[in-house]
Amino acid sequence: FSNGAGLAYKLAVNGRMGFRGIAATVTALTASPETFGTGEIAFNYPTTGSFTRPVAVLSIMGSADRTIPLRGGPFHNSKLVFADALDSIGLWAKVNQCRGRTTSPIELTYRDSHEAVDVQTTATRTMFEGCLLPTQYIEVPCAGHVGARTIDRQDSMRYALNFLLGVDAACDRRGLCETLPSYTPPTATLWPDYTTPADCEDTTHSCACLPSFDVT
Repeated sequence: FSNGAGLAYKLAVNGRMGFRGIAATVTALTASPETFGTGEIAFNYPTTGSFTRPVAVLSIMGSADRTIPLRGGPFHNSKLVFADALDSIGLWAKVNQCRGRTTSPIELTYRDSHEAVDVQTTATRTMFEGCLLPTQYIEVPCAGHVGARTIDRQDSMRYALNFLLGVDAACDRRGLCETLPSYTPPTATLWPDYTTPADCEDTTHSCACLPSFDVT
């Protein structure tokens, strides 16, 4: 979740760490700078020289998140720039050599931190197809910088755990994960220019992006 999800991405990007799968909630890949820190976990996104190996990714984002905007942009007053959530999961789909995708509705509950109530809604789940490892993206309409409570009528932690257990089962059964080649694009990853939206509003679902009360 949030900072923790950012750490999970960092570990997954730098493929020498050997992770098979991650579940990341309310964050996207950092599009700028390319590297942060030194050593074997310096890269912020898959690119030339990152040696990113295929890794299963479950990503969950709220469409009205004002802390990590869905469409990407600078993080407050820092030098960090987050990628668009769809561009972020799209890059993971390239790493995992996916060949298609299907999108369908899914029931989900999240906590509204402003009203202090649980909100039941219909989110969209994008399942990428033909991937070396599972790649999945869930977008929650009108949700801010909050985690899901239930997904597909399951506790959200159970949903994420089942996702990761499925990855382990597939890896162990096929003996695949330890032999997957690193992502080696012919050129470095290029991101669009992400800017902060003039106003924070999810026009598709007609909901405003309220300031987050959550600590990141």
